[in-house]
Amino acid sequence: MYPLLTVAQMRQCDEYTINHLGIPSQELMERAARAAIEVLYSEPDLGMTDKTCITVLCGCGNNGGDGFAMARFLFEEGVDVLVCYAGEWENGSPNTEKMSVECARQYTFWCECGGRTQDDLPAFFLEYRPKSTIVVDALFGIGLCREITGLAANWIKQVTNYAISHNTPVLAIDTPSGVHADSGRILGLALRATVTATMGEVKRGLILQPTADFVGKLRVCNIGVTSQALFDIPQAQRCDTWCLTEDMDITSILYRPPHAHKGTFGRVVVMGGCYGMSGAPYFAAKSAYRAGAGLVEIFTDEANRIPLQTLLPEAVLTLFSAEPFPSDEQLISLFDRADSVVIGCGLGQSNTAYHIVEATLRLCRKPLVLDADALNLVAAHDPLQTLMAARNAPTVITPHMAEASRLSGRTIAELAADPFASSATLAQQYHAVCVLKDARTVISDGKIRLTQTHGNSGMATGGSGDCLAGLIGSLLAKTRNHPDAQPTFVAAQSVLIHAMAGDYAAHRLGQHAMMASDIADAIGDVLQSISNIYPGHHPKRPCDF
Repeated sequence: MYPLLTVAQMRQCDEYTINHLGIPSQELMERAARAAIEVLYSEPDLGMTDKTCITVLCGCGNNGGDGFAMARFLFEEGVDVLVCYAGEWENGSPNTEKMSVECARQYTFWCECGGRTQDDLPAFFLEYRPKSTIVVDALFGIGLCREITGLAANWIKQVTNYAISHNTPVLAIDTPSGVHADSGRILGLALRATVTATMGEVKRGLILQPTADFVGKLRVCNIGVTSQALFDIPQAQRCDTWCLTEDMDITSILYRPPHAHKGTFGRVVVMGGCYGMSGAPYFAAKSAYRAGAGLVEIFTDEANRIPLQTLLPEAVLTLFSAEPFPSDEQLISLFDRADSVVIGCGLGQSNTAYHIVEATLRLCRKPLVLDADALNLVAAHDPLQTLMAARNAPTVITPHMAEASRLSGRTIAELAADPFASSATLAQQYHAVCVLKDARTVISDGKIRLTQTHGNSGMATGGSGDCLAGLIGSLLAKTRNHPDAQPTFVAAQSVLIHAMAGDYAAHRLGQHAMMASDIADAIGDVLQSISNIYPGHHPKRPCDF
């Protein structure tokens, strides 16, 4: 797990490194330049050879200073390198008074070593003549917060067209120009990078969609900037956003004691499936089993008996009918034997469904996952929201953007503009852990925010969300006896496993052919692959923040 920083937090780290560790800003800039060069030579997707020429696009800020320093070091190594400067010019030369202090310093060093700077792109970019080149994007850094216009916008369009026509690689320094480093928004237009060499720590916006498509392959460069600043400040200002990785962040759920029985690994109750909707609880229950649950009980409409017994004979079935409603006694008995409860998958929004959701929120004292129709019912009925707020046991909600819009009263565009803040706000509003599902799912309990970078478009298929709900329920049941198992982190682990399972399924079948059952079946592949990587690492307690 690694931190995702805002621009302000990254600047705090820079200032702390300069002021408390005594590393001058010039030294940090030149370290960044050398780190970018190391990426240039080591990253196969860039295809650097001794015959490659380098075109560095520089702006007037510190990102441009990185570019000038990088150009100088390459030039001194004998590389054919040209700098194109998009800032203001005066009397045939870049106006250094309009540059940042460090950018002006690095430009001066570049001139002293004999480097070339011009105010337009090389002719071959305009004439589309093939030429072996790599473009280095040092136009705008993490501080960009306005739409790109003028000369820089024209350059981005021209370079983009040339790169597409000639398969020309682009290396972005710190962040691709045009990407908002906090929110991930595209500021009018952006230069699509083949590789992005980001300095110090990963910025939040670089891993969100659609930004990730412009970032390309992300390489994180250690240049000696310390994040200690984020731990020497008040709690309210510390880093609150993290990204899970696919290895050590999952190992905590792998331990299975040799002397165990099905009760050891938890009993998950899946409540869902109205008439004609047997598939949704099936996917949830199957995923719960694949994630290691000891027993899964499906509470479903009696019409689903035959399909569910046929599809998943391992599950225990408890049936209800539309009339009369399930009694409180029946539901209390159901909850008493559960270790976690998943409700909403294919449940519908009938009077019966409302009664079941209302009684569950009122009576269930176990970890509860609300998905799909349960969320729509909560969004539509204030009494259900009041019951949610009164719950003491852990609650996890799993809305996609349209469901989140109904729950919050905000538009999808407003939610998508800052999914980290949106998930935190929903979590606070509903006193729950919010798993806000989108191309890049974000998890929050209102304080901590988590995400991960796996998954693919093949997962945009019916039943995929049911698989995730069942997976969360399974891990909540499995970790119920661990006092340090935080529901927020368990939900994030579930999202990571679900996304990795989607990648396994896509690799096997292709994104076009994937179905929800393929994702459920791949959960075991994910857990086994991590077990193979860390065969001796089976902690008996989940890792903490």
